[in-house]
Amino acid sequence: MTHTSPSTPPDTIRRCPLCGSSQSRHFEHLKHPVMPMEYRICSDCSYVFQAHAWEEEELQAYYSEQYRVQMEQSDRPTDRVRAIENARARLLTEKLAASGVVPNRHLDIGCSTGAFLLECSNKFGCQPTGVEPGNSYRQFAQERGLEVVPSIDAIAVDTSDRFDLVSLIHVVEHLADPVTTLVRVRETLLAQNGWLLVEVPNLYAHDSLEPAHVSAFSPHTLEQLLLKTGYRVMRTWMHGQPRSEILQLYITMLAKPGKPASTQVQAEQLVLFRRKICLFQRRVLQRLMPSRAWLPYPPLDE
Repeated sequence: MTHTSPSTPPDTIRRCPLCGSSQSRHFEHLKHPVMPMEYRICSDCSYVFQAHAWEEEELQAYYSEQYRVQMEQSDRPTDRVRAIENARARLLTEKLAASGVVPNRHLDIGCSTGAFLLECSNKFGCQPTGVEPGNSYRQFAQERGLEVVPSIDAIAVDTSDRFDLVSLIHVVEHLADPVTTLVRVRETLLAQNGWLLVEVPNLYAHDSLEPAHVSAFSPHTLEQLLLKTGYRVMRTWMHGQPRSEILQLYITMLAKPGKPASTQVQAEQLVLFRRKICLFQRRVLQRLMPSRAWLPYPPLDE
């Protein structure tokens, strides 16, 4: 039987976005002054997701106008956001180069300011294309000379003209239907021998739960998502850069398209217990090594 909290009526709880199960239980409440949320954990596969079932149009409208103002108190990219994205772009490009990935055509879904597109273009000489639903951020990226469209619906490629690198950096946690999106990327946008680069907050080190995060990932559930949608994970990095030297705040996975391993998603045990233990360890590290636990925001170097 599905367990519900008093704030979430049983008939409004969404099915698990990963395995489709209707069986879930309360995981955590997000105490947010504007958008309080309940997070559920799937009883069958251990995937953590918001109980609220976002409609696609509702989510699109939220990201077009409200998201950046709510999170950054500005609808235009702030210096802090730009500095972090520039630093993250350099780190991701270094990971690609170290892994032997040299793209010719790069699609960055959720490209924000366009920092990663520009860094890859400068490093590899690849052709950049971006998707950014936020109106002001899309305009900012376009002003930098980038081709950026509001959604993947606006991108049409044939089999011989697909992208050999598709990236979703801090995007998958925002998707209402990550399975459908990643399958669509593999089937219609990514070259047969191309690369998929994904980065998300780590449920076991990052706060992770916020109104815009429709899902929350552990390394296990992110890998299961990629396997289910037809990818082979080639490399995984657990790290905190550019915000921390010692906290594993983020999960970065590099994958290639392949046949889905199985329709059966493997469950993970003791997820809530592990999250509580890991967040306790984070608090200890913050107290013992504050200067390494949290680095100062990088300077804006442009």
